[in-house]
Amino acid sequence: MTLTLTLREAPAAPLRAEALCPDRLAGLSRAEIERLELWHGNRRATLGELFAVSGAGAEDVRVVGDLGRVACLGAGMTGGRLTVEGNAGPHAGAGMGDGELIVEGDVGDWAGAEMRGGRLIVRGSAGRRLGGAYA
Repeated sequence: MTLTLTLREAPAAPLRAEALCPDRLAGLSRAEIERLELWHGNRRATLGELFAVSGAGAEDVRVVGDLGRVACLGAGMTGGRLTVEGNAGPHAGAGMGDGELIVEGDVGDWAGAEMRGGRLIVRGSAGRRLGGAYA
């Protein structure tokens, strides 16, 4: 089953979304997923405040919306498939060890930085330092 997260509205401040990885969401109930906390600017917000959630924790996650201000989508991912229907912000897929991240739009700077494995597919344009090293 596919878990779908639909952005309710464009974030007013940058959003950090390391928690949005299939391997971290697998096995969680919808209620548990909605209670996960993300950094929205300098405050914490629950995933349910920012995204409409349908389905349940799964190895196949789809995120819908313009996520150009959402950083770290799929960062540190170790398995599963994450599909972004729209743009993704900086550091998408950074530090991935395994799995597949598909971005249907553009990605920001540092996408795929320090990947050790897995697959990053970008159907649009990429920002600076694609696949680069932080050091």
